[in-house]
Amino acid sequence: MEVICYLLLFGSIFTSSHIMLRILLKNGSFIMHLIKKYFGIIIAVQSRVNERIVAGRYFEYINRNLASLGCKKIRNASIFLCIQEYIFFLSFFLSSVFVNIAYALLFSIMLSLLPLILLKKAVRKRHHMILIDLPFH
Repeated sequence: MEVICYLLLFGSIFTSSHIMLRILLKNGSFIMHLIKKYFGIIIAVQSRVNERIVAGRYFEYINRNLASLGCKKIRNASIFLCIQEYIFFLSFFLSSVFVNIAYALLFSIMLSLLPLILLKKAVRKRHHMILIDLPFH
């Protein structure tokens, strides 16, 4: 019974995070504008801290993938990392209320990887669409 509760909790958090990230990737500029407008100061400070702490290679990787999607702003990788951190801490807080700390940590790590998975999926989809539109196909 306990395992079923864990799975249901993980499934609900995963599904809600997945829906939010799909909306973000689909309507990125509008949602980024809202995030900057309402959480601009917090995200600006957090982005600067992230840029000093996180390795530059990770930012290059995220920027390269975001550029493949058509995002040309330099600070998008910082905002992307902020979103990953918010997903981690929010899911950890919510799941630690209901389940064991070890399971909460595991779920949170898995959910924080969700933005990377969706980003890579969107890049592959865009590359596939570009290949389909090429004249030699």
